[in-house]
Amino acid sequence: LLVSNQYPYGIITFFALIDPLWLLIVKTLFYRSVDTRMYVSWLSGPLFFTSIVTAVAFIIWVFMDSGHAWNNVTRVTAAEKTGCVPNFDEYPDCMSQDGSGDTCFYSFDS
Repeated sequence: LLVSNQYPYGIITFFALIDPLWLLIVKTLFYRSVDTRMYVSWLSGPLFFTSIVTAVAFIIWVFMDSGHAWNNVTRVTAAEKTGCVPNFDEYPDCMSQDGSGDTCFYSFDS
């Protein structure tokens, strides 16, 4: 479920399910005597912290492997996996000069 190539919605679903449960567990364990309205008003800080941690984790994940970045190699790989046909009318320089009708570049990942 957490493999983004096969299930691109997996990480978002995981976050959407776990984050509210995490906040409910924190409220139940540590702030049992605090009114729920008061607890919810305090959530701006923890939610901001969670967003910062998520952004930092995402940036680290992107720079850990070149396959995680949206670069030319991953674009070609994604296009080949989806069966996207190259547009040689607008981009004639992308056609291979050997007369095969293929692109002048390819991906080893596909």
